[in-house]
Amino acid sequence: MAQILVTKPGVLNRHDKAKLSKAGVVCVEAADPSDVKLIQATGAELSASGMMLAAMRAMARTDLTNPNSVRQAFVEQMLAEMERDQSEGTGA
Repeated sequence: MAQILVTKPGVLNRHDKAKLSKAGVVCVEAADPSDVKLIQATGAELSASGMMLAAMRAMARTDLTNPNSVRQAFVEQMLAEMERDQSEGTGA
């Protein structure tokens, strides 16, 4: 999971930014970031295994002779996987 460090301009030097970048932290400078904040970036990213599960579920649960049925089921399954991943990430 990516982390974003927001600081006032000039707080971090080039060396500090390089070390943080190697550690997977994205540095952002803002004129008034209300001091410094560390933000966990989460979102609607779907893993390769989640995508595979969505595709397999869509094909298993629909009439394969109807492409529109499969497409709709695939989108619904991808959305369900994304919602599941997001709720697990937030502890909901």
